[in-house]
Amino acid sequence: PEATPNSEPSWFGYPITIRDKSGVDRDELVQYLNEYKIGTRLLFGGNLLRQPYMKGQNYRVVGDLTNADIVTRNCFWIGLFPGLTADHLAYTVETIAGFVATRRHG
Repeated sequence: PEATPNSEPSWFGYPITIRDKSGVDRDELVQYLNEYKIGTRLLFGGNLLRQPYMKGQNYRVVGDLTNADIVTRNCFWIGLFPGLTADHLAYTVETIAGFVATRRHG
């Protein structure tokens, strides 16, 4: 990411969403990145209605929550901090590209 004029962002993560039918499994990619010392975290909660604590709760739903379900299934973060260099970022890109190249179909 790049800062916009007159901003002082403090980025802590870069979200990635795996497209359905891409041939890439989010959990496999996350494990692979962690093995290569690239920090990841799943996105905070996704569809919170799917969380166990919601059982038995009263709530109202508007719509089918398709995008929330996509977040639950397909999203994760890569950790960021100001000390990352261009070499760190290139390593991350190369590592992801290497994983994806072995799993994509079509």
